[in-house]
Amino acid sequence: MVSYVAVEDGRVIGYIRGSVKKCGLGSLEVVGVSPNAFSKGVGTALMKELEKFWRRHKMRKVYTCVSAHNTKALIYYIRNGFVPEGYQRNHFRDGVDEIMLGRFLKYK
Repeated sequence: MVSYVAVEDGRVIGYIRGSVKKCGLGSLEVVGVSPNAFSKGVGTALMKELEKFWRRHKMRKVYTCVSAHNTKALIYYIRNGFVPEGYQRNHFRDGVDEIMLGRFLKYK
């Protein structure tokens, strides 16, 4: 597991955490960006660092999930190459559905 943090003027403005498994499957556990840093490339920069980690460990695919009502996060994942692969009703708790997302990593 690895975590990356984005800092500006001594304050944390973003973070991301992911992991790798021996089977070649990586996961994105959590990502967050301060509302003051939205649309400034912080999330994209953090994703690029996590992608480097996955590539160093030769992951063939990575996955995550997002609450169905969190459209801003869903758009972020899609912009970063993830595609919806499934839907789980009441996954973590009643009334909160999750969209499962995956992304294959291509190697040159």
